[in-house]
Amino acid sequence: MKNLKLALVLSLATPIAQANITLNQEVALIDVCSAAASNSRVKLIKTLEQNNLSVNAATSKIKCNNLSLIQFAKSVGADNSVKYLNKYKDSLRRNIAS
Repeated sequence: MKNLKLALVLSLATPIAQANITLNQEVALIDVCSAAASNSRVKLIKTLEQNNLSVNAATSKIKCNNLSLIQFAKSVGADNSVKYLNKYKDSLRRNIAS
């Protein structure tokens, strides 16, 4: 897990410098990426709630290692996280189409 966090910090460093975000925002990004990688649906939901992020905002705006949150979770084999994020996105699409 230390290697994963180090990789996340290193991968996020360049975009953070360019975006001029605060340290708290940087920590929130790392927390969300780590929660998605943990493969724990509960941890992911709690982390999103703690950072006042909707699933929609997280999946459309957050990048981890230059991948979308869903692609990142897939790349680390976090199937439970992927299922949750995709299920939520699919239900959101159905509601919009109705």
